[in-house]
Amino acid sequence: MKTNFFQIIAQLKSTGSWTIHISPETNDRLIVSVLLSDPKSNKEGINLTPMIFNETPKVLDETLFSLLTTPVKQANEMFTNVAVFQKSMEEAKKALEAKMKAKSADTSKVAKKDFSSPPCWSIDQVQPKREKLNVSLKPQSHEYH
Repeated sequence: MKTNFFQIIAQLKSTGSWTIHISPETNDRLIVSVLLSDPKSNKEGINLTPMIFNETPKVLDETLFSLLTTPVKQANEMFTNVAVFQKSMEEAKKALEAKMKAKSADTSKVAKKDFSSPPCWSIDQVQPKREKLNVSLKPQSHEYH
């Protein structure tokens, strides 16, 4: 028996991987599940819902690939968009890391004060400030006539 199954799949030009599950059902029907996934994706998280068909073998022969054309095209576009997005995220991450590294190098050049011990003041420095503070805290008398 000759089929052109794989030639038709090749014509769909899918960029992803195919998982096809065929389960015989009662009443001479088949349940066919087709799942596309992107093996080039850097991260997990691209979860597509499988396409499920419950038809007779004759109907599947006549319509399966025409029904798959649009979803496969949309999945290919999504895989491309995700790849572009992931690449731009990696570039942004590298740029941010470089900026943070440069910023930390700049801040390390600034002279840092030593706050490990409290400052020491002489009584001559403290007394005038204390007197000034006491004067400003004295209540002012207001006479009302």
